[in-house]
Amino acid sequence: MANTLTQLNLFNQAATLLGDSRVASLTVTGNSKVSAWNDHYATTLDELLEAHFWNWATVRATIYAYAAPAGTLAPGATTGSGITFTTSITGVFGLDAVGKRLVGNGTPGDATITALVTTSPATTLTPAAGALTPGQTGVIFTAGAALLSALDVGKLIENLGGLGVARITGFTDTTHVTATIVTAWDSVTAMASGAWRLVRTDQVTADIGQDFLSLTPLAAGAWRLYNAAPNWGFAWALNLPADVVRIQRIRHATIYQIEGAYLLCNQESLNLLYTQRVTDITRWPAHFVAAVVYTMVSKLAEPVSGQRTKMVDWGQLAAQKLSRARLIDGMQGSPPMLRASDLAQARRGAGPIYTTEE
Repeated sequence: MANTLTQLNLFNQAATLLGDSRVASLTVTGNSKVSAWNDHYATTLDELLEAHFWNWATVRATIYAYAAPAGTLAPGATTGSGITFTTSITGVFGLDAVGKRLVGNGTPGDATITALVTTSPATTLTPAAGALTPGQTGVIFTAGAALLSALDVGKLIENLGGLGVARITGFTDTTHVTATIVTAWDSVTAMASGAWRLVRTDQVTADIGQDFLSLTPLAAGAWRLYNAAPNWGFAWALNLPADVVRIQRIRHATIYQIEGAYLLCNQESLNLLYTQRVTDITRWPAHFVAAVVYTMVSKLAEPVSGQRTKMVDWGQLAAQKLSRARLIDGMQGSPPMLRASDLAQARRGAGPIYTTEE
């Protein structure tokens, strides 16, 4: 099933079907076909992955209502409110940390996070052009005064006046750092003093509900970071896999609801099947490759030909390719055995229990 194709190969297949010229790179500027391809590719891939429970993209996983960070956790006090908690590694706490709980695992201690630890340097900060692209690495941020330091590595840069979040990955000098873009900026104009801040990802303040035994740092594995519980309706908010496209089934027909980045339910952990966002083209079977190419052709047809009828015609061919891909993929396993609980929960998204399971 493996292949050696790249996204450039897919583009050139599409261009050939349209009777257009091939290109040597998908980063060329001034090419309307390439621009249209780059605009549509990611969403089209998700669209097709959502269209079927692809066996080759199916993953079995257990998800939890907590994370178990690899670093230690040091409480600033054993009891009290507004207590500082510090981890030995960065990247533990995000902008959504408030409301989450720091809980001892096999040892006493439970604290609810009440605030992030932030600083607001009194200077402007200007992102480079790469800040317009989510996931871009090595983006340079330039401060208007010498107020940055090596201790800022690991912190988040948050734009308070619009879109934009970045994680600092490198220190160059007191006016320059490099960062990876978490949420893209909508412009790269300078952010005024007070319109941005630095957020620590290794430290928060929290109110202690259950006393900790001592000030000795809890070792990795001896504490957990629990998600904030839903306000009502469900007891737990479980972390969805980062690469999930679509939930296929929750084992034992548990009632659940997906809200944002969480799966809400009344269990602290769940076994599930989900469709994975497979961006590695070498893992795609040939029938899925054809479905992707023909679907992209349908979206490029009008920009290339200027004729809407071409888009409709290619859209019909793409639908046929997708139907064929689904048919072939559906042959890759035993048929499911439906039970009463499956039918009762079908409206809530529960899938069938397979013959290999209890």
